[in-house]
Amino acid sequence: MEIPGNSSAEIVQGLKNVSAEWLQVTSSSEMTKHLLSNPLSGLAYGPVIEPDLPGAIITGKSHDMLEKGKFHDIPLIVGHTSLEAMFGSLSVLVRFWMTKYDADPSLLIPRSMNADNLTKSTIAPSLKWKYFGLMPIATSSEETMRFISDDQFERPIQEAIRLYSRKSNVYFYRF
Repeated sequence: MEIPGNSSAEIVQGLKNVSAEWLQVTSSSEMTKHLLSNPLSGLAYGPVIEPDLPGAIITGKSHDMLEKGKFHDIPLIVGHTSLEAMFGSLSVLVRFWMTKYDADPSLLIPRSMNADNLTKSTIAPSLKWKYFGLMPIATSSEETMRFISDDQFERPIQEAIRLYSRKSNVYFYRF
């Protein structure tokens, strides 16, 4: 967004000099570019990492902080539904767009696996078969919702629980 600043105060001042409309159009444009490249590579937004000052809550990348045990030692209750990515139906435009996953199933492999291209080409057919069988991804509905639920919700939640439970009690539910 080309707003210079070495501190939060400078960035806030820079943001005060742009219109809300410009800010909305710019952020929507960036979000759209990210989603069109590969929406399964993660969300284009997330928590803001704060300076490590008194009262700050998020002072580093969440996975790193959980892995290092840098969080409050309090019990945690966390859960998810059995199909987090359940939505009514997939539009024709979304189905057309999903043909890219049929053409290149390696896009289904989570970026966090840090897999090289050879590994991706080995894993991708098995992953596609597990969720979609012989069905084209672009024509599936419930299967796509199951895959997105597992990939974007259940897998990260399970990882957070695994790391958090090293230090604190965790109460997990699924409904």
